[in-house]
Amino acid sequence: MNIVDNGQHKNELSSVINKDDPERLQRTIFVGNLPVSVIQKVNHKKLKTIFSQFGKIESVRFRSIAFSELLPRKLAFIKGKFHPERDVLNAYIVYKEKSSVQQAIAMNSQVFFGKHLRVDSVANPQNHDRKRTVFIGSLAFDAQEEELWSYFESCGEIENVRIVRDSKTNVGKGFAYVQFKERVSVELALKLNDTKLGTRKIRVMRCEKGNHVNSKSKIGKAKFGKELMEGVRVNSKYKHKKGKSIQKHNRLVKKKFEDTRTKKARSRTQA
Repeated sequence: MNIVDNGQHKNELSSVINKDDPERLQRTIFVGNLPVSVIQKVNHKKLKTIFSQFGKIESVRFRSIAFSELLPRKLAFIKGKFHPERDVLNAYIVYKEKSSVQQAIAMNSQVFFGKHLRVDSVANPQNHDRKRTVFIGSLAFDAQEEELWSYFESCGEIENVRIVRDSKTNVGKGFAYVQFKERVSVELALKLNDTKLGTRKIRVMRCEKGNHVNSKSKIGKAKFGKELMEGVRVNSKYKHKKGKSIQKHNRLVKKKFEDTRTKKARSRTQA
């Protein structure tokens, strides 16, 4: 059992691609939102039993393990210093045969030890349909995927839930995506805008071109629009730094966007 913790799925995927050959990637699936208890020998065996029904497994690698103390990861793992508020992790399962991958994807959204699994192919991830997806903003940073599954289940059958997290700490960035199986569910979900989830009022918006997950990108890579002010923009030089509030960061990003728009307007006027 190979235990690794390299942060959020975006960085993990790059690591997997760099280390694995293309043929191996064709035989690999990503499994997200697994309970930490799956590391235990008896539960690890149950995980392998469930996914073995689709074909013989070559290896299982665990990632995104959050620890409660600043110890070397291997030592923290041995001592069982897992973070009490982050009780899930991700895994990569490599099959012996490529044909097993498409069959294993059927496990997506299935419940395993009380957690809804997110299962996808690493080499050929499923497209994220923004017309069936809502953007959730103003989430608590310690929010968990299961909270969103429960909160939006009345709107219709859910295909997957993804909370965007910091690649180093695994703490949520305050926003997420919920993709339904039917478009009509989006209309019902929008009615939950400005309602309370826990102690915070959440924002529920249509997943527009500016804030949707890029369907052509690899798993875990997100494309954030100019209007997206929750969390940290990818490739933005105004990345959130320790000691600075998210609100201050958001103001900086918004100001940068408004300044750029003003400059473009002036250029068009002068032309």
